[in-house]
Amino acid sequence: MFEQENSIQLRKIPILALGFASVTLSWSLFNLAVPVILEDDYNISLFLVGFIMTWDNIIAFFIQPAIGSYSDRTVTRIGRRMPFIIPGITFGSISFFLLSYSKERVLIYFLANIVIFNLFMALYRSPSVSLLPDLVKSKDRTIGNGIVNLMGGVTAGLSFAIGGKFLADDETRSAFAFVSIGMIICLLFLVFFIKEPKYDKIALQQDKQYSVFKQLKAEFNRIIKSEDRSLYFMLLAILTWFMAWNAIEAFYSIYVSKTFLPDIDSEEAAGEAGGVLFIFPVVFVVFTIVGGLLGGKLGRIKTMKIGLLFMLVGLIMAYFVEIDTFFGADMGWKTSFRIIFVIAAIGWGLVNVNSIVVVWELSPDNGIATGVYYAFASLAAVLGPTIAGFLMGIEIKALFPFSIIFIVISFFMLFRVTTGEAGQKSEMLGQAIGELVD
Repeated sequence: MFEQENSIQLRKIPILALGFASVTLSWSLFNLAVPVILEDDYNISLFLVGFIMTWDNIIAFFIQPAIGSYSDRTVTRIGRRMPFIIPGITFGSISFFLLSYSKERVLIYFLANIVIFNLFMALYRSPSVSLLPDLVKSKDRTIGNGIVNLMGGVTAGLSFAIGGKFLADDETRSAFAFVSIGMIICLLFLVFFIKEPKYDKIALQQDKQYSVFKQLKAEFNRIIKSEDRSLYFMLLAILTWFMAWNAIEAFYSIYVSKTFLPDIDSEEAAGEAGGVLFIFPVVFVVFTIVGGLLGGKLGRIKTMKIGLLFMLVGLIMAYFVEIDTFFGADMGWKTSFRIIFVIAAIGWGLVNVNSIVVVWELSPDNGIATGVYYAFASLAAVLGPTIAGFLMGIEIKALFPFSIIFIVISFFMLFRVTTGEAGQKSEMLGQAIGELVD
């Protein structure tokens, strides 16, 4: 079996995780700096800033499933994922650094650079995540995914701390250079310390007779027509809980500004809101590890249900926060939201670390499974903020009820997911694509 012969030791997973870590390293600073540049340097409305910031999700929605599928069938001396990871990180880091230069030119140059950066990031994200199921045994994947999330949290923290300090000191180019160099360092560790296994060239070449789009069509047909509806409902759960959480990420600072701090500058209010969020990634990273362990003990699906309940409790509490009181207690909104984000981070960690592992377990190909997972996550990242933004234009306090509703929907979707635990991957799944294509 592939897993037995080619699996790597758990101690090497932090190195394997550097592909994903380079993604969080760059996107953290991108999301911190680019909206400010668009608004301050180019005087673009916040509505258009928000639209531009969804380009990465739109591009990923159309590209990542195809890249994931194609990488499954790539045969080279350096493996099937590295041909995408190496150019993706290399040119992604270059285009990221060039953002600090193109911002000094006319808007079209800056926007073009954003598109180029988004394309290179979409090129390698799915293959880099697929390294985990390729090289880690099924029983260790939940813990492995927890380590991947841990590494992502570490690099995101470095990006905010060091890159943010450069930005605060008005050293924009140094901030972008720091991240670009960090991405290249991640790539070097991957290239020198992670070796992909040899694959059956004949089998992979036979798969190549089908185009990427036929493979994708076959996968979606398989999901829809399968007697086991677990993957179908798992993807709907992923869609709905990401819609809920992406809305919070997009509009939390605006909610704080308009609800609690309407009399101060909106950027200062956003800074106040961001300071409260500091606790979230710390707790989230810890509970991705806990979630991996619980997924192995209690089961992945049960662990995700527990996580969604934590998130639901946190979001319901958030709706009742007032500027100086919390459920009648003398407690300011900052302290209240710190407590709420601890609860939400616990839940999000339990959910996040187990979800993609279930998708891997229910799919015949890890690459296309990763691509489909991120397609649904990307679709949610576009739909969630868009719908929530429309509702908040009518009533600012619609944010948390919107997210509560979609968390509840995702919770009930999980009750329809009956397979996906370690070792439940059917041997027949690999034949399903060929049957559907025929």
